Amino acid sequence: MYISDPNKIPTMVNTQSCARIFGVSRTTIEKWAKSGKLIPDKLVGGRKMYSKKLLLDFLGIAYEEKPVVIVTKAKIIRHNEQATSTH
Repeated sequence: MYISDPNKIPTMVNTQSCARIFGVSRTTIEKWAKSGKLIPDKLVGGRKMYSKKLLLDFLGIAYEEKPVVIVTKAKIIRHNEQATSTH
């Protein structure tokens, strides 16, 4: 299996999406889960969910989630001025 961009994989995926990522059937993923080969991270409403990290580890792809940087509006002031709110 070749994944060109691990960033395109959602943080958590269900069994069907996991099967699509691996290029196998949903039944194969269920068999892997039952045998302990690929253990889901969570059960959400009775549905098995697999993390991106688990899937990439399973494929032997080293991946580190990069932090998200959020930039908001800011007002730059000189040393002798007082800040005013931009809201």
